[in-house]
Amino acid sequence: MTQSLDTFVNLGPQIVFGVDLKGRCTFSVGPGLAALGLRTGQLAGANLFEVYAEYPSVLDDLTRATAGENFITQATVGGRLLQTSYEPVNGADGSLESSVGVTTDLTEHVQAREDLSRFRALADDSPNFVAAADTDGRLTYVNPQVTALDLSLSDADLWSTTADMLGASRASEMLARLARGDRWSDDLELQLPSGKIVVRAQLFPLYDADSSRRLGTGWIAQDITALRDSQTSLQATNADLKQFRALVEASSDFIAIADMDAGIRYLNPAARKLAGVPPEVDVATTVIADYLTPEGVAQSEQVEQPAVMATGRWTGESTLRRSDDTAIPVEVVSFIVPDPETGEPFALATVQRDITARLAAARAQEEFVALVAHELRTPLASVKGYVEIASESLETHPDPVLLAHHLTVASRNIVRMERLVEQILQVAGEDRHRPDHRQPRDLVSIVEQAVESARPGVEGAGLRFELATCPPMMVALDETFVEVVDNLVSNAVKYTPAGGLVAVSVACVDDVAVLSVADTGQGVPPDERDLIFDKFVRGGLVEHQSAPGLGLGLFITREIVHSHDGQITVDERPGGGARFVVRLPLSS
Repeated sequence: MTQSLDTFVNLGPQIVFGVDLKGRCTFSVGPGLAALGLRTGQLAGANLFEVYAEYPSVLDDLTRATAGENFITQATVGGRLLQTSYEPVNGADGSLESSVGVTTDLTEHVQAREDLSRFRALADDSPNFVAAADTDGRLTYVNPQVTALDLSLSDADLWSTTADMLGASRASEMLARLARGDRWSDDLELQLPSGKIVVRAQLFPLYDADSSRRLGTGWIAQDITALRDSQTSLQATNADLKQFRALVEASSDFIAIADMDAGIRYLNPAARKLAGVPPEVDVATTVIADYLTPEGVAQSEQVEQPAVMATGRWTGESTLRRSDDTAIPVEVVSFIVPDPETGEPFALATVQRDITARLAAARAQEEFVALVAHELRTPLASVKGYVEIASESLETHPDPVLLAHHLTVASRNIVRMERLVEQILQVAGEDRHRPDHRQPRDLVSIVEQAVESARPGVEGAGLRFELATCPPMMVALDETFVEVVDNLVSNAVKYTPAGGLVAVSVACVDDVAVLSVADTGQGVPPDERDLIFDKFVRGGLVEHQSAPGLGLGLFITREIVHSHDGQITVDERPGGGARFVVRLPLSS
């Protein structure tokens, strides 16, 4: 055989066959026969011009072969891409007797090359730094973001370069973790020619998904110098297809690749989990629209796909649809994957991130702002009203006693507003840079003082008051905790009718101070209790006509408790009303 056959011997399953000058097959052997539905020797004696009459290109090749030409050609037969080398066979007298063909099935090779191109596109387009090394520590791939850092990495020995940059002990630590098959992650400070950057790096072993053979090491690093909110399209390596697959499948983001007709070719594990796709489902039977809500489909067809086709890339937000029809808001980066040789688009890729928590936080912030405005309007209106009354009394019938009363009430409401603003600023973090004023305080004394301050108003309202305490206990507190006790007691008094009971207790259980404030107020309707109490415990605001006592004041109280590493819960008091319980770790 000619030397040219050596170029594709290992590309795929082969078939060796002979054909005489009339086109009859003289023999056929090789593992490639099975992919065409044939057995060894099955074609022997058959006229190949008749067997492959529906393939004009094959007939042309047979004509050339029986004429004695020596050539290599490709043809698609039965959906398989086949490459065949024909070589003439001459007799002892030099006359042409037959031709021998060697056919190699290139189908899997071409598919693997396309898959590799798609994974490479994901890695190259990533905003993160991606690299891969083989098992000997040779650098086999870096994406453009790494190249731009100008790190002067050594292709021959990546670990010696790592030791030079980060120190021998850090490099040894990485190698030890990888040797155990574990991931390694940490924040690293890199000194570059352009300046210093800090990256959050992850190293992990790469394995062959089929044989579990170790392929090398993958590196992913995110620039966190400016706390950049990057889009993570999963990184891949250039070593081979399996390394890229290992990187993409390690991502926590939804990553999908589709053909230009919107048929899904690939979903990574995170995408399957987010969309609720069982492992046994073949994603190749699905299309892009199967993973979108009706609104998401409309946006994909009207906005996203036209933008991608026009510019090659689209960034925005959409809604995924789980298999149970749950809608999931996502942040999306979609882009075209071009053919590496022609540059023409042949696939669509998308990287999507669940933003449910981010949107919930934004909604909670909006609720908080609205509730702050509502709470501030109440004392402000009161101040305005009493000032107007005082002004009118001065003009009509001045009464020093009545004027003093009006001004006193107005002054109290101004103080209330000042305290409310201070608490709001604390919750918003405005005082996080102030010195720490926490000092050892007797928690029992704090509770007793709050009760005594509230007692005149309680008794004046015709309420009963109960206080149960334990021996004194010292805990490091600042003045804001006084507001916790005061707010809880005031809240109970506010929503307890005349003749009702406000019960306060404080105890020490396993080095935890437990404060309980219960009342026999109006409580919460049973059909709304779980929703309202659960929302308060989970961190949301509760502004509801059936639960007026779970508004801004208790939101601030809860945040102060959390800032002291404590917990606050609310449930129904036996016999009616509500019971708030604060658990605060004691300081030694």
